[in-house]
Amino acid sequence: MKLFSKITAGILLLVAINSTCRMFSKHTLAEKITTWTTQNEDGGRYFHGTFESKTKGEVPYNVYLPPGWHADDTTTYPLLIYIYGQGGTEYIFPYHVEADLLNQWINNGDLPPMVVFCPNGSPDPEVVQWYSPENEAMLTKEKGEIRAFCRQQFRAGMQSDLIGLEGQSRGAAGVLFYAMKHSNKFSSFVANAYVSDYNLKMLKDLAQENQLKVQQSAFYLKMEIGSEDYFMIEHKRKGSLILDQYLTDLKIPHTHEILKGRGHGYGQFWDYYRKDKKMLNGLFHLKYHANIWNK
Repeated sequence: MKLFSKITAGILLLVAINSTCRMFSKHTLAEKITTWTTQNEDGGRYFHGTFESKTKGEVPYNVYLPPGWHADDTTTYPLLIYIYGQGGTEYIFPYHVEADLLNQWINNGDLPPMVVFCPNGSPDPEVVQWYSPENEAMLTKEKGEIRAFCRQQFRAGMQSDLIGLEGQSRGAAGVLFYAMKHSNKFSSFVANAYVSDYNLKMLKDLAQENQLKVQQSAFYLKMEIGSEDYFMIEHKRKGSLILDQYLTDLKIPHTHEILKGRGHGYGQFWDYYRKDKKMLNGLFHLKYHANIWNK
């Protein structure tokens, strides 16, 4: 009976992952997002487009531009880059986070106007790894990649201390990679549902190698894992807990939190309500980045 339950759970997980691939490659949401052009577009919504990466070639993306953004303006904005997990695409963030809600928080003064950029990490959602050499170049190089594109097209992330990075699952593994290796390239890091134990040694080696650099810089890292995470429970993946203790032993500043009753998907983190803060966890994360941009 126990074996049957595990097999059933495994099948359900594969179905969920495959459904996610289909959902975010052909989801009707794609039909509702305006294609980006440079023709005086107004903000307060998402746009979809492609940019030419010097390293990777044509890369699809979704971008959220805040209320008041105008193509013919000169105002600059902080930038949040969101990187997704296995089975996702650039549509993961827009699917969970409505533009109207972001507009409301910005208009109410809960958040500063910001740009959110969601790149595609691989043509095959099943094999995406954000620390691949190609994605590393795309996310960190100053010329011919995301940074230059966002500065030119959206006037966002004009300097590294105004670029936050957040990711889920394999995206969280990517966030932790950049936190340990490229801490000076981003202002803040949020890693949700890190369960990629197979790259734990790489992250621990990078943390030890760059320990002093990280300790001596303005370093902000937030880690979260759900108490009901499928991979942690069924596959005994403890990478998030192990890395938390390892960073603590190295005296690398960070926070680590287990969200009670939450699973693995991004919606599990975004929709979590923080009673102590009286706000959605999604807003809490965005305010975390914004507070660091304001330092």
